Amino acid sequence: MPRVNAKVREETRGQLLAAGAEHIARDGLERASVDAIAIAAGYAKGTFYNYFDSKEQLFGEVIAEAARRAVSHYARAKVRGTTRQQLLALAAADVDVLREQEAFTKVVIREVMSFRPKTYPLILAHLAPFLQKIEAVLSRGVVRGEVRGDRPIDQQTLIFVGTLALLYVQHWGSGGLRPSLDDVPHLAVDSFLDGAGVRSGARKR
Repeated sequence: MPRVNAKVREETRGQLLAAGAEHIARDGLERASVDAIAIAAGYAKGTFYNYFDSKEQLFGEVIAEAARRAVSHYARAKVRGTTRQQLLALAAADVDVLREQEAFTKVVIREVMSFRPKTYPLILAHLAPFLQKIEAVLSRGVVRGEVRGDRPIDQQTLIFVGTLALLYVQHWGSGGLRPSLDDVPHLAVDSFLDGAGVRSGARKR
C-alpha cells in the first residue's frame, strides 16, 4: 500500500475537521457521530481513527484551530498600545473567528456552561493559544499599573474570557440586538478593566 504524503494527510485532516465542525454545530457534541462525520468528509470510519481518537478529540482540535486563528487575527492588527487597546484587539479577533463559525461556537459555549467534567478541561486546554496571549497582555498590564496585581493572571484571564462568553450568550438570547457583535469588544473590556481591573491600587489610564 502506498504511503500517504504529508500534503494528503493535511488535506484529509482538514476535511475531517471541517465536517466535524459542521456536524457538531448542527447536532451538538453528544449527538454527533464519528460515522456521520467520516461519511460527510468522504471517508470511511477507519480513516477518521487514523487522525483522531474520538469525536471529543476532533472537537478539541477544531477549538484549537479557532484559537490559533484568533491569535493570528490579533497579530495582524499589530496593536502596541495600552492594555485596553490590546484587549480590545484580542476581543475583536475573537469576534472575527466567532463570525466564521458561529454555530460551532454556540456548541462550545454551551459545553462550557454545562460544566461537564469530560469536556470542560478539554476546551480550556485547546483554547491555550488564545488564553496565553491574553495572559501575556494582562501580565504586562500589571507591570504598567493598568491591571490589578492582587489576583492571579490565569484567574483574570478566565474572567475576561468568561465575560466574552456571557456577552455572546446575551447577543444570541436577544436575537442579535443587545449587544451586537460589534459592541462586544468594548463592553467586555470596559466591564473588565473599569470593573475588576483597576481596583486595589491599580491606576486607571
